[in-house]
Amino acid sequence: MLKSPWNWLLTLSLALSPGLVVAANLDISSLISIDLADDSYTLQARALAINGLFCGVLLVMAVFKLFVYWHSRTIGFLFHGCYGLCVFLMTTVATGLSSFFWQPPFWNTFQFILVIGVVAAVLIALFAGDLFAQAKAPKRLQVVLRILILAIAISGLVMVLSWHLYAVRLVVLLACLLSLLLLGCSIWLRQKQVRYGGFYLIAWLAISAGFGLTLLSYKGWLVLPVATHVPLIIGLIVEVIVISFVMAGSFADAKQARLAAQRESLKNAERANRLQQQALQAQANATEELESKVQERTFELEVALRELEETNRQLEEQSTVDFLTGVKNRKHFDKRYVAEFRRSRREQTPLGVVMLDIDHFKRINDTYGHLVGDEVIRQVAHRIQSVLKRPSDTLTRYGGEEFALILPATHLEGALLVVEEVLTAIRQTPFITNDGALPVTISGGLSVAVVQPEMEPNGLLDAADQALYSAKEAGRDQAKWQQVGAQGHSPQSLLFKSDDF
Repeated sequence: MLKSPWNWLLTLSLALSPGLVVAANLDISSLISIDLADDSYTLQARALAINGLFCGVLLVMAVFKLFVYWHSRTIGFLFHGCYGLCVFLMTTVATGLSSFFWQPPFWNTFQFILVIGVVAAVLIALFAGDLFAQAKAPKRLQVVLRILILAIAISGLVMVLSWHLYAVRLVVLLACLLSLLLLGCSIWLRQKQVRYGGFYLIAWLAISAGFGLTLLSYKGWLVLPVATHVPLIIGLIVEVIVISFVMAGSFADAKQARLAAQRESLKNAERANRLQQQALQAQANATEELESKVQERTFELEVALRELEETNRQLEEQSTVDFLTGVKNRKHFDKRYVAEFRRSRREQTPLGVVMLDIDHFKRINDTYGHLVGDEVIRQVAHRIQSVLKRPSDTLTRYGGEEFALILPATHLEGALLVVEEVLTAIRQTPFITNDGALPVTISGGLSVAVVQPEMEPNGLLDAADQALYSAKEAGRDQAKWQQVGAQGHSPQSLLFKSDDF
C-alpha cells in the first residue's frame, strides 16, 4: 500500500474466479468518489471525449485572448487569458486528460489543482480589479479586493511550503470570500447598468454556484450524481466562456468606436474641403462681377476667414488652458519651457523654474470633500497669478495640486522675491468654506541657471523637483532653491521660509 499525505494507493493481487466478490471498508472523514459502474470504461471514454472538447475550447479561448493582448496591450486580456490557461490545466488534471501527456512530478492531482487554483484565483481577482477600475467602482471596494489578492497569494505560498490541512482550509475560505465578493460586485455592475454587467453576473454566479456545490459535496452535506469536482469545473468553464464572449464584444465595440471616430473625422475633412472649394469658387466668380459685388464678396470672405481664424485660436487656447483654474496647463508648460530654455541658451540670460505644491492637499480632500479641494486649487491659482507682474512670467497647473512657474530673464534674487510673495499670499489669507476658514500653505522648489550648450533640458526641472522634495521633507510651508551647474548637477542648496528672504 502506497501512502502519501493526500493519496492512498491500495494494490490487490487476486486470482480471477467466477463469483469473486471484493469488499472494502473505508473509514474516512470526508466524501470520496469511486466509480462502480459495470460499463465504467465506456462511460469514461465518453466523458474523456466530452472533456477533451471542452478543454480544447478553453485552450483556444485563452490563446485567443493572449493574442488580443499582444495586439492591443489591454491588460484585462492578459489576466483573463492566463486565467483561462489555469482553468484549462485544472480541467485536464481533474478529468484525467493530463495523464495522456504528463504526470505531476512533485504533487499529486489534488495538490496540483490547489496550486493552479490559487494562481487562477489571483488572476481572476486582478482581472476584476482592472474591470472595477474602468467602471469607477468605489475605492474601498478596490482596496478590499487588493487585500484579498495579497491574502490569497500569501496563503497559497504557505500551503505549498507546508501542505498543512489548515493552510488548505484557509485557501478554500479565502476562495469562498473572493467568490462572494465577485458575485456582489457583479450585482453592483448590473445595478449601475454597466455594459455587459448582466453577463458578468451570470459568469460569477456560475463560479459561486459551482464552488458552493463542490464544497458541500466534499463535506458530505450534499450527494451529487457526479464527481465532487464536476460542479466547480462546470462553473469555471461557464465563466471562461461567458467572459470570453463579453471581452470579444467589448473589443468589437472599441473597434467600432474607433471606426466611427475615423468616419466622423473623414466627414469633417470632406466638409472643410467643400467649404474651401466653395470659397475659392465664390472668389473666382466675384472677379467677373461688378466692383461692388467683388468688394462685397471679398468682405464676406474676409469675415468668414476671420471667424475661422478666431475659432482656431479659441480651440488652441482651450487646448492649453486648465479647465478648473483657468490658467495654462501642462501642455502649454512643456512648449513654453522648451522655448525659454533655448532662448536662455541663445541669449545667455538666466532662466528660473519654480515648482509649487499645496501642502496636505489629500487631507483637505478627505476632510472637506473634492468640491472644496477643487475650490482650493482654483483660489491658489488665482492668488499665484495675482503675484506675477510681468507678462513673460508664466503660471501653469503642472498636475493635481502642483503648479509650475517659468520666470524668463530672472536672476536668483528676483526669483526668490517672487516665491516669497507667492508663499505669503497663500499663507496670510485663509480660504473660506462652509465649515469656516481653512488655512492653506504651499511648498516650493526653485532653480535658476543660465543655460549652457552642454546642459540637458531636464536639468532645471530636476533641480526644482529636488528642491520641492527637500522643502516637503523639511516641514512644508517653505521653499528651497538649487543653483544648477553646467552639467545639470546641484553644487549647493539653501533652505528658506517666506519670512527668511
